[in-house]
Amino acid sequence: MLYDKNLRGLRKKVASIETTRTIGVEEGGTVFMVSAAGAYEITLPTMANAGPGWHCTFVTAEDASDFGGVVTIVNSESSTADQMSILYHESNDSVFDLLAVSIKFKATANRGSKIDLFTDGNKWYATG
Repeated sequence: MLYDKNLRGLRKKVASIETTRTIGVEEGGTVFMVSAAGAYEITLPTMANAGPGWHCTFVTAEDASDFGGVVTIVNSESSTADQMSILYHESNDSVFDLLAVSIKFKATANRGSKIDLFTDGNKWYATG
Protein backbone atom coordinates (compact mmCIF):
# COMPACT_ATOMS: atom_id res chain seq x y z
CA MET A 1 0.00 0.00 0.00
CA LEU A 2 1.30 3.46 -0.82
CA TYR A 3 0.47 4.88 2.60
CA ASP A 4 2.50 2.26 4.45
CA LYS A 5 4.71 3.97 7.06
CA ASN A 6 7.58 1.64 6.23
CA LEU A 7 8.13 2.76 2.63
CA ARG A 8 11.70 4.06 2.54
CA GLY A 9 12.64 6.96 0.30
CA LEU A 10 9.15 8.43 0.08
CA ARG A 11 9.29 10.20 3.41
CA LYS A 12 11.54 13.13 4.25
CA LYS A 13 14.12 12.77 6.98
CA VAL A 14 13.30 15.28 9.73
CA ALA A 15 15.50 16.24 12.68
CA SER A 16 15.38 18.96 15.33
CA ILE A 17 18.15 21.44 16.11
CA GLU A 18 17.99 23.46 19.32
CA THR A 19 21.63 24.35 19.94
CA THR A 20 25.03 24.72 18.23
CA ARG A 21 25.94 21.74 16.07
CA THR A 22 27.73 20.58 12.95
CA ILE A 23 25.74 18.86 10.22
CA GLY A 24 27.26 15.57 9.04
CA VAL A 25 27.58 14.53 5.41
CA GLU A 26 25.32 11.55 6.14
CA GLU A 27 22.54 13.99 7.07
CA GLY A 28 22.15 15.22 3.49
CA GLY A 29 18.53 15.46 2.38
CA THR A 30 17.30 16.17 5.92
CA VAL A 31 14.72 18.80 6.85
CA PHE A 32 16.03 20.43 10.04
CA MET A 33 13.41 21.96 12.33
CA VAL A 34 15.19 24.88 14.01
CA SER A 35 14.23 26.11 17.48
CA ALA A 36 16.06 28.71 19.53
CA ALA A 37 15.96 29.86 23.11
CA GLY A 38 19.11 31.84 22.34
CA ALA A 39 21.56 32.52 19.51
CA TYR A 40 23.67 29.69 18.09
CA GLU A 41 25.44 28.45 14.94
CA ILE A 42 24.81 25.49 12.65
CA THR A 43 27.90 24.48 10.64
CA LEU A 44 27.59 22.80 7.24
CA PRO A 45 29.94 20.03 6.09
CA THR A 46 32.77 21.05 3.75
CA MET A 47 31.75 21.10 0.11
CA ALA A 48 34.52 18.61 -0.72
CA ASN A 49 33.12 16.10 1.79
CA ALA A 50 29.48 16.82 0.96
CA GLY A 51 29.98 16.58 -2.81
CA PRO A 52 27.90 17.99 -5.64
CA GLY A 53 24.17 17.60 -5.07
CA TRP A 54 24.29 17.50 -1.25
CA HIS A 55 21.30 19.39 0.10
CA CYS A 56 19.21 20.10 3.18
CA THR A 57 16.43 22.38 4.36
CA PHE A 58 16.09 24.46 7.52
CA VAL A 59 12.62 25.41 8.81
CA THR A 60 11.81 27.48 11.89
CA ALA A 61 9.68 25.40 14.24
CA GLU A 62 8.36 28.21 16.41
CA ASP A 63 6.42 31.44 16.12
CA ALA A 64 8.35 34.71 16.19
CA SER A 65 7.43 35.39 19.81
CA ASP A 66 9.00 32.06 20.84
CA PHE A 67 12.10 32.30 18.63
CA GLY A 68 14.53 33.68 21.18
CA GLY A 69 17.74 34.31 19.24
CA VAL A 70 19.46 34.60 15.92
CA VAL A 71 20.36 31.24 14.35
CA THR A 72 23.31 31.43 11.93
CA ILE A 73 24.07 28.79 9.28
CA VAL A 74 27.77 28.89 8.38
CA ASN A 75 29.93 27.06 5.87
CA SER A 76 32.89 25.15 7.28
CA GLU A 77 35.36 26.10 4.56
CA SER A 78 38.67 27.42 5.87
CA SER A 79 38.59 30.32 3.42
CA THR A 80 36.96 33.55 4.49
CA ALA A 81 35.86 34.10 0.89
CA ASP A 82 32.14 34.32 0.25
CA GLN A 83 31.08 30.73 -0.42
CA MET A 84 27.29 31.07 -0.30
CA SER A 85 25.12 32.39 -3.10
CA ILE A 86 21.83 33.48 -1.56
CA LEU A 87 18.64 34.22 -3.46
CA TYR A 88 15.82 35.56 -1.34
CA HIS A 89 12.55 37.45 -1.66
CA GLU A 90 11.43 40.43 0.40
CA SER A 91 7.78 40.96 1.26
CA ASN A 92 7.54 43.62 -1.46
CA ASP A 93 8.47 40.99 -4.10
CA SER A 94 12.00 42.34 -4.51
CA VAL A 95 14.50 39.59 -5.28
CA PHE A 96 18.08 39.77 -4.00
CA ASP A 97 21.06 37.66 -5.03
CA LEU A 98 24.22 38.05 -2.96
CA LEU A 99 27.37 36.28 -1.83
CA ALA A 100 27.96 35.62 1.86
CA VAL A 101 29.80 33.48 4.40
CA SER A 102 26.67 32.76 6.47
CA ILE A 103 22.88 32.94 6.52
CA LYS A 104 20.81 33.98 9.53
CA PHE A 105 17.28 33.39 10.72
CA LYS A 106 16.33 36.63 12.48
CA ALA A 107 15.12 36.57 16.06
CA THR A 108 11.75 37.62 14.60
CA ALA A 109 11.49 34.70 12.14
CA ASN A 110 8.01 33.22 11.89
CA ARG A 111 7.13 29.54 12.20
CA GLY A 112 7.70 27.93 8.81
CA SER A 113 10.39 30.33 7.57
CA LYS A 114 12.55 28.16 5.33
CA ILE A 115 16.01 28.02 3.77
CA ASP A 116 16.84 25.40 1.13
CA LEU A 117 20.59 24.76 0.70
CA PHE A 118 22.58 22.72 -1.81
CA THR A 119 26.11 22.63 -3.17
CA ASP A 120 27.55 22.05 -6.61
CA GLY A 121 30.89 21.27 -4.94
CA ASN A 122 32.19 24.81 -5.49
CA LYS A 123 29.65 27.05 -3.71
CA TRP A 124 26.62 26.74 -1.46
CA TYR A 125 23.33 27.92 -2.96
CA ALA A 126 20.45 29.06 -0.76
CA THR A 127 16.87 30.06 -1.46
CA GLY A 128 14.19 30.97 0.98
